[in-house]
Amino acid sequence: MKSSEAPAKQSSDVPPPLGGDTPETPLPWGTVLACGAISFTESFQQSLLYPFTPALIRTQFTPPPPPSSVGVMAGGLAAAWHFGGATTAAAWGTAADTIGRAAVLVAGTAGFSAATAALGVSKSYRWAMASRVAAGLANGNAGVVKAALADATDGSNMARAFSVTGLMMVVGGTLGPVAGGVLADPVGEGGGGGWLATLLRTYPYLLPCVVGAALAPPTIVATALLLRRRPRSRGAANAHPGGGSVEATPPGGGSLGRRDGDSDPPLAVGDTTSCGGGGGGGGGGGGGSSASLRPSRSHPLAATPAPPIYHNRPAMAAVGVYTLTAGAFTMLDELFPLFASAPVDGGGDHVGHGGGGGLGGLGVSLPTLGGSLAFSAVVSFAFQLLVWPVAARRYGPRRMYVTGAAALAVSVAATPAVRLLLPAAAAGGGGGDALPRPAAALLGLALGLRGVASPVCFTSVAMLVSNAAPRSASGAVNGVGQSAASLARGVAPLLGGGAWSLATAGGRRGGGGGLALAAATAAVRGAATAAPFVPVVAAVCVAAAVVARLPAVLDRPYAERPVMERPREGV
Repeated sequence: MKSSEAPAKQSSDVPPPLGGDTPETPLPWGTVLACGAISFTESFQQSLLYPFTPALIRTQFTPPPPPSSVGVMAGGLAAAWHFGGATTAAAWGTAADTIGRAAVLVAGTAGFSAATAALGVSKSYRWAMASRVAAGLANGNAGVVKAALADATDGSNMARAFSVTGLMMVVGGTLGPVAGGVLADPVGEGGGGGWLATLLRTYPYLLPCVVGAALAPPTIVATALLLRRRPRSRGAANAHPGGGSVEATPPGGGSLGRRDGDSDPPLAVGDTTSCGGGGGGGGGGGGGSSASLRPSRSHPLAATPAPPIYHNRPAMAAVGVYTLTAGAFTMLDELFPLFASAPVDGGGDHVGHGGGGGLGGLGVSLPTLGGSLAFSAVVSFAFQLLVWPVAARRYGPRRMYVTGAAALAVSVAATPAVRLLLPAAAAGGGGGDALPRPAAALLGLALGLRGVASPVCFTSVAMLVSNAAPRSASGAVNGVGQSAASLARGVAPLLGGGAWSLATAGGRRGGGGGLALAAATAAVRGAATAAPFVPVVAAVCVAAAVVARLPAVLDRPYAERPVMERPREGV
């Protein structure tokens, strides 16, 4: 009796090891391509306005605002999209669980694109702000895309599918600013006559907005034709929070059912107490391994309703990690350009930017700054394309996230340390537009680690959030995560800019007489420069600690975890 029960217990309670010999399931390319197109369109349109937002505010608004207000107004437009998305992303995710992923994705793409086009004809800050808020309110695609990918994949190919959509976001975020800069103000002061030239002189930034919005129709068509639909449930009698029909599982483990089946994940085979009819392993060898068995209505898993998503502690913990990750990276995106472009000291910098105010930066030019960010993006793209899918399948998203968080912490700590290598090199007379070699090498290492950490952290946490909930609640959980992350992305730039202003104000104090006082002033400036980066490191370390304590079952899709692990999450 014991020998016949052992294989069944193994197949239901012990999932196959990560990185085993199980062949990878072919990617559902229709769903992957549709989700990739949506991710590209959203990222392209979101980043499109970055190059021309200040110019739009200065030249297209009537009357023009005072120059001192342009920076604050540009920051408000950037944050408005995130705050709008934080309001409705959870509702869009819940709607995706109810009416289907495709309908919500189509509506979000159409609404976001219409709001982007409306920004191009804004003549006042109020109109522009309304268009950005509307874009955020109309778009909950990021969370729904993750839920759709989770529906269509299993533990063997989920990492590769998520990496494809991540790559499309990187490409969209790279090409968007390029298109915005090239297409902005195409007529200029001259230009010929005709209605088109007149229109583009009146609205100099309409063309890039229209080009971005024009991506919506092909994206909507791709979504409607390619996205895999979830078959509707076949009735309440056969559904319960633990899963639908029972599917046979080989004694050696493997997938516990197809991800494109019923709307709820299937039960694992082997725990005969979870199946109705024929208790105790009677009748026809294998005791309850038939694929036609269904759960008894009297079983606790069938009688207990699914708990609310906020009772799912692993899911909420994963959402918290996503929020910290989004806030940390967004704050770093705000801090790095400020640090890199700030003068080295109050008496001028080694690049020749002239006197400053003791800001304690690197003093690099804008072309050098742009090249450094491009280097980080190239590293990120290459890692996500070549390394991430294999590593994630072998080690799982929990280990990968902790590794990525460690890489980011080292990167952030190394960034302000670059300045320590400047004085000796500057004393040697290194001018021009290039950093001294030691400083450039350390900065390259920091940016390379950041390029690796970005896809690792974001893709890992996306998989953890998707794996933490059953398919029937995947949209809602991802929507909650997107709402929280959008709120963090809206607040983080304000915190980063404020922290930099406070720190550099402290760094300006001091100066004057004596070598000891000069050394103390330099130390104060160095500490002030590093201080704004401390919250980034702290947030990443807290997130990594939380991930390290998440249950191991989150390394696999919810449908592939042992059945008896599912109801415990709601306790």
